[in-house]
Amino acid sequence: MIFRNLSRQLLVLCRYIGVLVFFLLPPLVMAADIFVLPDRNPVDAHQSFTLTFSMTEEPNGNPDFSALDKNFDILSTSSRTNVQVVNGVSSKEIVWRVRLYPRTTGTLVIPSIPFGSDSSPASQITVDVNVATDDMPRDSVLVELEVDTQEPYVQQQFIVTQRMLHSVELQPGGASMSHPEVGEGKALVQQLGKVTNRTLNRKGIQYKVSERRYAVFPQTSGELTFRPTIFQGIVKEPGAQRRNVPIPFGMMSGRQIRRFSEALTLNVKGQPAGVKGTWLPANSLSLNVHWETPPELFKTGEPVTLTIAVIADGLMAEQLPEIQLALPKGIKGYSNQPELRNDYQGGSLVGTRQERWILIGTAPGEYTLPALNVAWWNLGTEKAESAFAEAREITVTGEVSATTEAELNAKALVPEDTGPVGQAGSESEEAITPAQELLAEQDDDVAVSDKEKSHWLWLFAIGLLLLILLGILYKRRANEKALESDQRFQAPGINYYDQLERACRGNDAQKAYDALVGWVREDLQLSPPTLAQLRQEVKMSFRQSIDELSMVLYAQQAGEWRGADMWKEVQGFYHDQQAAKKKVMNDLLSLHPD
Repeated sequence: MIFRNLSRQLLVLCRYIGVLVFFLLPPLVMAADIFVLPDRNPVDAHQSFTLTFSMTEEPNGNPDFSALDKNFDILSTSSRTNVQVVNGVSSKEIVWRVRLYPRTTGTLVIPSIPFGSDSSPASQITVDVNVATDDMPRDSVLVELEVDTQEPYVQQQFIVTQRMLHSVELQPGGASMSHPEVGEGKALVQQLGKVTNRTLNRKGIQYKVSERRYAVFPQTSGELTFRPTIFQGIVKEPGAQRRNVPIPFGMMSGRQIRRFSEALTLNVKGQPAGVKGTWLPANSLSLNVHWETPPELFKTGEPVTLTIAVIADGLMAEQLPEIQLALPKGIKGYSNQPELRNDYQGGSLVGTRQERWILIGTAPGEYTLPALNVAWWNLGTEKAESAFAEAREITVTGEVSATTEAELNAKALVPEDTGPVGQAGSESEEAITPAQELLAEQDDDVAVSDKEKSHWLWLFAIGLLLLILLGILYKRRANEKALESDQRFQAPGINYYDQLERACRGNDAQKAYDALVGWVREDLQLSPPTLAQLRQEVKMSFRQSIDELSMVLYAQQAGEWRGADMWKEVQGFYHDQQAAKKKVMNDLLSLHPD
């Protein structure tokens, strides 16, 4: 009896164990075995190949082929399922095929590919440039990448030439070639001109040549690499035309090929020791000065235009420095927004920065405008040089009187092109034009005779006291308005700062540029409110971020842009601005504690 009960309990226990095994075992048994097989191994670096993933059980999920991007370009993917029934027994095969181009040569890893919770085993494939996969000679299509110097200086222009040569006929609409792509290091790249076509005889072979040239400006010293240029095209097959086989719409007859250039590696030299100031490595640099009116013919109160242009062969206009004009007492002046222009001349990029100054003589006399000097590095001689404009003597004639001053106020000396005008805001009461600043400053230079002083001394003293009192009252009221405005004025319109953050984080170059322009125009207190003025106010790293953004937008072929560096620079500048504004307000409050 005891043994019977014990056997019954063992039977129940075995049933429970059997049920548990039934539920736990299927995931182990049903896990799909995935097999990986290339259509050939080794493969040619210039040809595509097909990688096949096959399994006899349904995998846990769809495949994620993104891990292949490290060593291969994915051209296409496809899948199919085959079901067979033999002698009443069914079998199923699931196949995924991926068409790949290798990005480099050598023994490449085919990583494990996840299919949901299932995964394929990792494997290897050999890629070689000497594997004969077709009967086309390797020298029938060549791709080359060249530089005009192997050791440029940081921020120096050097030229990258990209060349494709072919001795066979190519389908005109089926060819493409990648633009130079920086691997290690950092550089600005801009295409110079358009594609040029010519013919060339090399080693007895007649080639058709397509060539592109690029100006490159390395931004950091050290190693700079360019990845291989990739050409893809379709070679015409003469036999296809003779067979007169109809071609489906949108397709091209011929053999698809792919060719690579060699990679490039350069050593970028740093700025030479002992070179101070703005670093300007150029092939040539000139400083040009043009007077609208000869400096010997100045008349009191009459504006005269002075144009100063810096022209550099091998530098972008954005790299050229602002001209610092030291004006003598008795000569007032201001400059308009600079004009920046980049031109392609003689196989090089030529940058021009032009500034227009408005000068006004406030009192008659002889004055000296100091010499102008721009230091630069001559790449031809490997020496520091200076572009020089001699000092000029200015003769101002005419008497200053109340009538002259009234004429000055009536002339409204507003420049022809002062750049974008900022929107009116809480500080509009204090906004004045540069010309008005000059006219206000001219009061300090008006010569009053001794006789007039004796007549008007007391009136002047009383008037001065009244002006001081009015100025204090006005300043206090303006400060109160500014404080109220900072607290309650939040523009109901666009928040450009937030837009700039979103664009930078999203790596959207165009939106980032638009938001940056809006932020400068609406929120920053710059005069004039332009990007060119912002470049003069920020650190070199911020300038480089602005230049890189401009190069990406205005290059003939848009490139990839990463906004992390730009946003970091914007944040730093914004915090510095806020700290400076807070300090000014604290200083004002300390002057007027009441």
